[in-house]
Amino acid sequence: MSGKTVEKLERIDSDLLGIGELLESKKLSVPSHQRPYAWEDQQVEDLFRDINDALNAKQGEYFLGTVVLTEGDQGRKLVIDGQQRLVTCAILIAAMRDYFVSVGQEDRAKDIEQKYLFRRNIRSQEVEAHIHLIPEDREFFLNRIIANPKEPKRTVEPGNTAQKRLVQAASLAASFIKKKVDLTQQKDDAILDYLEFIHDKSKVISVEVDSEANAYLIFEVLNDRGLDLSLIDLLKNYVFSFAAEKLPEVQSSWATMVNAIADIGDEGQIKTFVRHAWVAKNGLTREKDLYAAIKKEVTTKSKAVDFATELAKTAAIYAALATPSHGMWNKFAEEVSQSLEVFDLAGVTQIRPLLLAILKNFEPAEVNRSFPMMVAWTVRFLVTGAGGSGILETGYAECAKAVSQRKITDAKGLWAQMEKVVPDDISFEQAFAKATVSKVSIAKYYLRVLNQHLTAGTEELIVNPDKEKVNIEHILPETITGEWLKDFTEAQHKAYLRRIGNLTLLGKKLNSKVANNPFSEKQKEYAKSEIKMSTELCGHKTWTPTDIDARQAAFAKLAVKIWSPKPR
Repeated sequence: MSGKTVEKLERIDSDLLGIGELLESKKLSVPSHQRPYAWEDQQVEDLFRDINDALNAKQGEYFLGTVVLTEGDQGRKLVIDGQQRLVTCAILIAAMRDYFVSVGQEDRAKDIEQKYLFRRNIRSQEVEAHIHLIPEDREFFLNRIIANPKEPKRTVEPGNTAQKRLVQAASLAASFIKKKVDLTQQKDDAILDYLEFIHDKSKVISVEVDSEANAYLIFEVLNDRGLDLSLIDLLKNYVFSFAAEKLPEVQSSWATMVNAIADIGDEGQIKTFVRHAWVAKNGLTREKDLYAAIKKEVTTKSKAVDFATELAKTAAIYAALATPSHGMWNKFAEEVSQSLEVFDLAGVTQIRPLLLAILKNFEPAEVNRSFPMMVAWTVRFLVTGAGGSGILETGYAECAKAVSQRKITDAKGLWAQMEKVVPDDISFEQAFAKATVSKVSIAKYYLRVLNQHLTAGTEELIVNPDKEKVNIEHILPETITGEWLKDFTEAQHKAYLRRIGNLTLLGKKLNSKVANNPFSEKQKEYAKSEIKMSTELCGHKTWTPTDIDARQAAFAKLAVKIWSPKPR
């Protein structure tokens, strides 16, 4: 923390109090730039169990950690740290209220509501929750969780991942309360014991700071003393702590980034994105080293602003990488968006920093040349098993850094950098001639592209647009009887079943008819197909291991031409 310029700390107030008392005594609000509710089942259940164990053990108090607050608007305190614990405890208290409603104790339920959950504004008569979530989830939380269970709005359906987590947490809270009630004769007293324990003895240290910027500084200092925080929490609060009067600008950029990535994944995806964005500019950085690397670089207010701004811009590109139909791809050739589908099918994530660097630094014409070329690399790595994830991650990261530094400016330069790593034609052909494919989506892709070339002689990469209409057909079927047993031993059947040479594409209806029939019967259905690689099977008199080897060897020669690793 040394060497950091921060605002003058004019006031720090701290208090040790029950988390229920904190929910009762203060109006709270989660800033819009904070992450949404993120606790999964395990964290929710752990909190409920710990409270239960502490109460039953009569250990006096249970410490829930530190909550960091600062001044907000309309008399509310902004929750800089502690959202997940505060919201989950509010959910548990709401479940207690729901129990008393269910047994007809409306007055007691109303007392709980007014004390911990919500109050009605005297002037506007609007219901206001004691704790506001981020704007996207605020009304849902009030209606689905906090409102009285007899209210019709309690049936509102969740619209995003965070809201689904809130509903699941509420379900776990209801189950927890029901279990406590079912285990005792003094049902009301049992629930009130839990409520009092949460109010008085489930302790937090509430730290209030005079400004939001300094709240983030305190947050990080507390982390340095041992708080268990997520990587994204650490990064966000570290960057915010530098922002000073630029804090609103940095917060806005951070919220833009989070919202863009939230559209394509969960909180874990944000962490992955930040690392990929960093690797794209700075080279290979492992997750365990990311926080330290960013702290070393972001050391001033201007750098904090630049870092957050760059993340926001890059997030929009990263989100488009997960959406082949995104409008951003309209300015590129069709092969570019088709390439994204291949990367997704193959589960290739190590290449994303390089894709980011290319999209941010190459001219569109070079993007058009680079993406299909990288598809070819991906196929060659998949088929040969060469490289390994570590080697690929290192190679792609080095390329990405060179692109960001403008040392590589076109597809030709990319190939020069990767030429020694990508499997050559001989290795690829030999591996393809013997390859088996277990993943149906990958097998469909290989066959679709091969068939396209058999049909039209074009070098355009085609991804099957309708997964429901065309099936993978195993010519040598998965179950063999009768005539099949004459040509295949049990060992051969196992070895050849998923060989590329034994696979073809067939319309769904035709595929259902061929089943495990003898080859001569299957050929009658193949003849009805409009797919060339299937109709060509009618020219075979037999289907033996030799036939499969020959067909796959021909495919392998074609594959070398299709998936050429050089720019075109």
